[in-house]
Amino acid sequence: MFGTIAAAGGGPLLGMPAIVTAVAAVLVIGGGMVLRNDPRPGPPTAAAAPLELVSMRHVRDGRTLTVTGLVRNPTDGTPLAGVAALVFAFDRDGEFAASQRAALDVPVLQPGDESPFVVILTDLAEVGRYRVSFRTDGGLVRHVDRRSPPRLVTAR
Repeated sequence: MFGTIAAAGGGPLLGMPAIVTAVAAVLVIGGGMVLRNDPRPGPPTAAAAPLELVSMRHVRDGRTLTVTGLVRNPTDGTPLAGVAALVFAFDRDGEFAASQRAALDVPVLQPGDESPFVVILTDLAEVGRYRVSFRTDGGLVRHVDRRSPPRLVTAR
């Protein structure tokens, strides 16, 4: 009743525990190979050089705020396609008032290229301050303010 079952070749067949052990060993070894072949996170790669805000000004006309400026992709930057300027306006209490975005005039900024932008916000009661940022469909584009500091006029 509890005898050994012989295979056609004359040896015993592997029992169920042996099969489970063999399959588990293959999975562990195979899993280990997969883990060893997975790319491990290495040191962080250098981020692309940030876009440079070269100039910016605004004009208020009634309930309209027009923000214009110039950005530059630095010579050590990477090509940037589909960049838009995004302006957020806030009232005197710091509460959000409105936002608007507009594409840069140059559709693809190659390293060293500059592009003007114009963003127009309408129907604003009051504006205490505004903020500009830059985006692509892929997300936020880092930028640095390279505008010249304002010159102080001194009396003689």
